[in-house]
Amino acid sequence: MLTKRGAIEMSMTTIIVIVIGVVLLILGLTWVRGIFSDVSGISDDAFGRAKDIISGIEDVSSLLTIIPDEIEVGQGKDEVVKVIIANFEDAPISVSVTASSGPDTKLKCGFLLGGDQLKASIGPYALDSGDQKSIALIIKDNKGSLRRTSCNVKVTGTNDPSGEQDVLVRVVKEKELLK
Repeated sequence: MLTKRGAIEMSMTTIIVIVIGVVLLILGLTWVRGIFSDVSGISDDAFGRAKDIISGIEDVSSLLTIIPDEIEVGQGKDEVVKVIIANFEDAPISVSVTASSGPDTKLKCGFLLGGDQLKASIGPYALDSGDQKSIALIIKDNKGSLRRTSCNVKVTGTNDPSGEQDVLVRVVKEKELLK
């Protein structure tokens, strides 16, 4: 009788160890699958944004160009767009750039020049004929509601009517960004 009882105990222990092993294997595989789906979403977003920035470089045909001209920002997050100033006049120009969020107090638009404070205005920049200047515009949401809003970017120092443009901003929940 003792030998049979030992055999039953050993087989019960084996079954328990196998069940625990299978459960841990399933949990581990689920965790790894979640990590790979997050990484693929992040890389797709990064490549999409890079494509927008690269494709817009050859499309500079006015004094002020913003690439991309429409973005999605997560609540409480920030994004960067590229502002390009180009001189198509025959003579050198000196320009300054100003960014504002208009009536939206929960959105901050500005330029980061040393430190961590956003500056609403930068410049002046001297551009010879045919020159371009690229500047990073930071768009930061201060935990406002879901909404569609904009940042206004204006170039001063010339009489060119194309020196004012909006960046359309859509503030979304974090889960919407991952789709």
